[in-house]
Amino acid sequence: MVHIEKFEKFSGVGSSFKRWQQKMLFYLTTLHLARFLWEDQPVVDESDNDTAKRVAYDQWGQGDFLCQNNVL
Repeated sequence: MVHIEKFEKFSGVGSSFKRWQQKMLFYLTTLHLARFLWEDQPVVDESDNDTAKRVAYDQWGQGDFLCQNNVL
């Protein structure tokens, strides 16, 4: 899924933060990225060899990066 258009940034001058916040939440929800605003990063020890935990950790990191990139 490729999204060419980025969401508008909050300018702060004459804008309503609450309105921008609601629009941003809706935008992130449509991209399936809103959960990264509330969920904590999974904890994986260095000694843990469970590949499912490693994959979940890596996927969470990538999703969090995309979420932050869309907000900023």
